[in-house]
Amino acid sequence: MGVLRIWSALVALVTAETYLVFSIPTLKQLAYAKASDGIVRVLVMDKLDDPRAIAVDADRGRMFVADSGQGMIFWYQLIRLPTGKLICDGRQHVAAAGIAANMLTVDEQGNLFYTGKLTAELPIPPEEVVWMIPVSNLNAGMTEGAIEL
Repeated sequence: MGVLRIWSALVALVTAETYLVFSIPTLKQLAYAKASDGIVRVLVMDKLDDPRAIAVDADRGRMFVADSGQGMIFWYQLIRLPTGKLICDGRQHVAAAGIAANMLTVDEQGNLFYTGKLTAELPIPPEEVVWMIPVSNLNAGMTEGAIEL
């Protein structure tokens, strides 16, 4: 039996309720559990190859996931229902392409930061670097314009 690896982010979405949002790479899924009941519920169960790092922008309801299998960072719009259940709007948005990211975080302004290497299609820097995608680019749906820090 293999090891079930989980990457996670703790988030409170503009409510008193706290959620643990996580990826399950072996099942190619994104899921969450409410702190109050601990029941695991699936958020995304398709269109992912190898979901790894995850970050949540609770203020804007965005969930970011690094899919190392596709060399992409995707984001999903999270919606909290009156029952406390979380769902996604059903759309997979591309935040960044051509990157093998392994760590993600979001600051209070909504800027996305990640570490990783460019994929083979692009020139590969010799070491991992930290990149930032401004929230204005995310809002505009732009997948380019990442800034190396």
